[in-house]
Amino acid sequence: MSQLVLPGMRKQGWGRIINVSSVAGEVTMPGVGAYAMSKHAVECLTDALRYEVKSFGVDVISIQPGGVATTSAESSRSDLEQRAWSLYQIPRNVIRVLQRGADETTPGILKPEQVAQVIWMVSSVRRPRTRYKVGPLAKVVPCLRRLLPDRVWID
Repeated sequence: MSQLVLPGMRKQGWGRIINVSSVAGEVTMPGVGAYAMSKHAVECLTDALRYEVKSFGVDVISIQPGGVATTSAESSRSDLEQRAWSLYQIPRNVIRVLQRGADETTPGILKPEQVAQVIWMVSSVRRPRTRYKVGPLAKVVPCLRRLLPDRVWID
């Protein structure tokens, strides 16, 4: 999508690209490695693109929500329940605890509309920040991860 809009943005001398990533782009947990890798890739792409198009007046921003109640979250929960991970029972149990009841009524879990409001705000603010952490989980989890040693984090 960026490749399609950048020629017009370069020509007019300004623009704004907003990529939606996740707190998982910074912090991963057992059972969600592939998802976290994809979100980390979005973070890397966003950072690289920001440097590459700055001279054209184009801002590139990353939106990092914490947990969001979406159909993909439901699908992930369902998929996890169906897997036969006998070797990975401990991580599977950790993920079950984390995901049990994680819907929009769970404290810290966002409604998709809350993320959309931030995207709307970022699209119209005069000087956007480069990165927006959305929701309490997006703000707290990376701090905890930085503070805790690796062995404590995974145990």
